[in-house]
Amino acid sequence: MVNVAVLGGTGHVGKTIVEVLHEDPNHSVIVLSRKAATTEIGALLVAVDYTDVEALKTVLESHNIHTVISCVGVHDQAIADVQAAVIQAAETSSTTKRFISSNWATPVEQIAPWTQLQRQGPDALRQTNLEWTEILTGYFLDYWGMPRIKSHMTSMLPAIDIANKVAGIPGTGNEVISFSYTFDVAKVISRMLELDTWEEATYIIGDKLTWNEFLHLAEEVRGSKFDVQYDTDEKLSRFQITELPNHKAVYPFFPKEHLQFLYAVLGRLMIRGDFDLPIEKALNRRFPDLKLLTGPAFRQPSKVAGAVGAIKYLDLGLSSQQRHLGVMSPGKANEHPLMCDALRKSVKWGKRRRNKDPPVIKARI
Repeated sequence: MVNVAVLGGTGHVGKTIVEVLHEDPNHSVIVLSRKAATTEIGALLVAVDYTDVEALKTVLESHNIHTVISCVGVHDQAIADVQAAVIQAAETSSTTKRFISSNWATPVEQIAPWTQLQRQGPDALRQTNLEWTEILTGYFLDYWGMPRIKSHMTSMLPAIDIANKVAGIPGTGNEVISFSYTFDVAKVISRMLELDTWEEATYIIGDKLTWNEFLHLAEEVRGSKFDVQYDTDEKLSRFQITELPNHKAVYPFFPKEHLQFLYAVLGRLMIRGDFDLPIEKALNRRFPDLKLLTGPAFRQPSKVAGAVGAIKYLDLGLSSQQRHLGVMSPGKANEHPLMCDALRKSVKWGKRRRNKDPPVIKARI
């Protein structure tokens, strides 16, 4: 049995991982948190002081924690410092041997305002004796299957608005994007905890599609053609995107300027191939009994062969978007992990550099 502590275990990805590990008899899981949980998450929640490394070490040792999984959104220095403190505690703990650094998207190599924060985890881990990795998943399929598939994510929908039959696709639409479903990712992680060795980069890939292929599947589901615009790299470099109707439901919680900046950055990363993860390195290929959700299930939702297959059963009005985003009241907007100083500074920095080569930013959502 592997004893696991999850940092950020009450958040979106973290809650998913905790739920899957809690249901696996081969593992025991606790959640590290500043305060008690307000909802039942199915695992012991341990209140900790992230400013006290010695106390963190004591918690890890008292629960015989072998592996720490970080699921916090490292989008400001305060959160980066929290992860750094847990890394330090794990290094000094007599029981802790492994650490998963927070990433959950694509490789982060370019220098940019918030990627500098994300690199602090791996950089610190390289100075320890811990075996460590980060999980690279591409874009989450959950967003197009909610609310009819199980997910703890909140809606973040770039490129294709299925409800309104419109699309604003980055690049030519022929660039390959890797996708995964959060519960599949958690199941693979449950298996990888028992592996003898880890690589520094762990790829988990459910499917690879171009946006044009994704669009074709969506059009089949809706039974009609979409109104499609393609955003060039030059347009995205000015942090301009094709505004989709479903974006408007997000603006009360994620202001328009910030959302367009984020999607422009993600679009540029997709054009440049950052979301085209190497399928030959996908760890899930070592577990053929795990059937991951894939894009073609658009056409076969009754077989539940893929996360996006559930789209046929979606409530296609904007109200479904609002229900999922409703977990954040307007007063809580600034607590959203992407509504942070790094993003605001990035927007201002991008404006100053508008006449220069814009930053390539590795963002996680």
